[in-house]
Amino acid sequence: MAPSHLVLEFTGRLVTFGYRVEVRGPDGRAYQSGPPRVVRDTLTQPMMPLGPPGEYRVAFRVVAADGHPLAGGIRFTLTVPGPAAGGVMAVEAPAPLALVPPASLADSVNNAPAWASWLAGVLSLALVLGTALLGRRMTRDLD
Repeated sequence: MAPSHLVLEFTGRLVTFGYRVEVRGPDGRAYQSGPPRVVRDTLTQPMMPLGPPGEYRVAFRVVAADGHPLAGGIRFTLTVPGPAAGGVMAVEAPAPLALVPPASLADSVNNAPAWASWLAGVLSLALVLGTALLGRRMTRDLD
């Protein structure tokens, strides 16, 4: 049964701007319909009725609450023709297709080790203190 919308769940909160989803079918057509919606850690993308059977590719870009962008892609396979290809339309509303990106994909946004930001902070503090002390030493004789 072809899904009517796509649900992507992430491990952390998302900001409500800077996100994009594209769903491409095996025929090369785009099947997303309207803007996606972000609520906390979930992005929901309405979709048009799907077409021919085959592999559908989903490309997404979101921004985490800490400001880091996350881009990735997933795939799903439709085994029977969707409504747009003359397939049978179900009378019941189809359940959403919930696809969760793997944890390694979420970690791939920033390749720096976790301690790198601490090291950058310590080095920045040392640079500021060193500049202040040097400036004080150079201006001592001017008084």
